[in-house]
Order: sequence, then C-alpha cells, then structure tokens
Amino acid sequence: AAFLVLKSCSPQTAKDYQTSLSQHVNEESISRLETQAGMITGNERRIFFNAAKHLFTGNGIIVDAGCFLGGSTVCFAEGLKHNSAVTPDQRKDKIHSYDAFKIWTDAALRYLPEGYKVGDDFYPVFEKSIETDKDSIVIYNGDLLEQNPATEQIAILFLDICKSWDLEKKCRELFFGQLRPGSLIIQQDFYVSEAVWNIIIPYLIRDYITFIGGIDNTAIFLVDKEIPEELIHYDLLSHNFNELATFLDQATKLYSDKYLAPLLLSKAQLYYQFYGEDAAIKHIEKVCEVAKLSSDNFYVQRAYGCVGHWDK
Repeated sequence: AAFLVLKSCSPQTAKDYQTSLSQHVNEESISRLETQAGMITGNERRIFFNAAKHLFTGNGIIVDAGCFLGGSTVCFAEGLKHNSAVTPDQRKDKIHSYDAFKIWTDAALRYLPEGYKVGDDFYPVFEKSIETDKDSIVIYNGDLLEQNPATEQIAILFLDICKSWDLEKKCRELFFGQLRPGSLIIQQDFYVSEAVWNIIIPYLIRDYITFIGGIDNTAIFLVDKEIPEELIHYDLLSHNFNELATFLDQATKLYSDKYLAPLLLSKAQLYYQFYGEDAAIKHIEKVCEVAKLSSDNFYVQRAYGCVGHWDK
C-alpha cells in the first residue's frame, strides 16, 4: 500500500508507522479480508489488519464505529489473531463495534444479498460475518446518537460512521475522551467530497495529534496528547461560512498532496450548507477549471452526485 507524502510529521515517525501498517499479509488472511463484503478498499483492509496485528499492545480496546457488514471488524479480528502480544484470552471483548444496522442508501444494496431494500435491518448479515470472531467483539446495535460514552481506554479508534455534523460531534463525545498518547485514529471518509467535518476536526485538534498518512479514503493520525474537553464538545456549526472555509483551506494544506482534488471539492459542501445548490455547483466548476480536472474525474463525479443530498 502506497501512502501519500506527508507534510505534518517527522519523516522517521511517519516511516516507522507506515512500515508497520504496510507489512505483508499472509495469504490465508488476505483471502478472508478480501472476500468479506463491505465498502472499504483492499488497501484499507490491509491497514486495519496490520494496525491490530502490529500496533495493538493488548492495552485498551479497538473501537470499530460504522462496521456495516463487518469488513473492518473482520480485519481487526484477524489482525488480533496474528498478534503475538495478545493471547486468545486477552482477545475477548477487545473490539467494540457500533452500527445502526439499517440500510441508509441505495448504494449499500450492492453489498447485500438480493431482497433487501432501504430501511431494512441487516444485522443478521453482520452477525454471520463475525461468527468465528464473536468472542472478541462487543456489539452496540442502535442509533449512535443514543449511545453512552466509552468507559475503557481506546487504543485504536476507527471511524466510518461520521456521516453528518451531528454524528461527527457525537463520535468525539463518545470516544475522544478515552484516547491517550499513542492511540491511533483511523478516519474513513476523509478523502471524499461529502464529509467536510472529517477534514476540519483534525485541523482543529492538530496540536494534539500527528498526521501519519493517507490511503484511498482513509487518513491516519497518532494521538500525542490528551484532547481537551472544550475540543471534544466543540460545535463546528457555531462558525459561519468564512470561518469554516478558512479551517478547511488550512486543513487542505496539511493533509492533501496527491489527494488534493477531493479536499478542494469538499468546500462545495460548505457552499451548499450556507448558500444552496447553485453555489455548490459553481464551486465544483471553479475547482475543475483551476485544478484542470475533467468532468469524468472520479472525485468530480462524486462531488456532483452529492449536490442536493448533503445533510444540512
């Protein structure tokens, strides 16, 4: 897996973590990781497996927030099985998986057996996926907004559930208070154009985390210092358009490089939030002109496809 070039962390720190996260995965595990249904990419699956195998010491828990059909869950569970520092007894209840287990969009249907429709409960599919690993997994089935804060120290925090402003804020309130120096944050939906909050928050807590790198849709951060309560409960929507746009511009400088296009396009979401659909489309057109992106560019098509569907 090839990481982007880093801009905000020492080369040696980046190299050490990237080396651990990019280790070879045995063929048996690869087969299981890649055949498990889910939206995450093959590169991301290897990263999650290696995080659990090489970076998890046995202290604390792994939070798997937004597990969907179990793609990420299986990666973490398989990594724990191959972690020589963790005994079978110590693996018990180490992975805490959160999901509402309700089909929220037509796009999710392609990963499910025939017969499902939007709004259906797919928990039985997830349950079958993790059958051989169930002793390692604690399941939180239900609306994340109604969950209670985590009470155990978090070693690895995987977030693939921050699909709205409210859910992102709730994730901070549920989990950030249990992060410690050395904890890893794996943020999905980072290099996309429809989750601007996921880009802004790492910038606002930049004094407490180190950017390790990015792969496909995922950005990885190392916690350096405990995150203060005021940032855990911080309300992004207390800011106006110009303030949020400034945060986003600064974040783009820190976290872009080869993934510049989706971060530039993500500002369209702010335009939509504050000024409506026409303003969002004009921003996408401007980015295409300045960055010389064609209309058939993957990220451009994704941005256009999201206009009118963003959470306000």
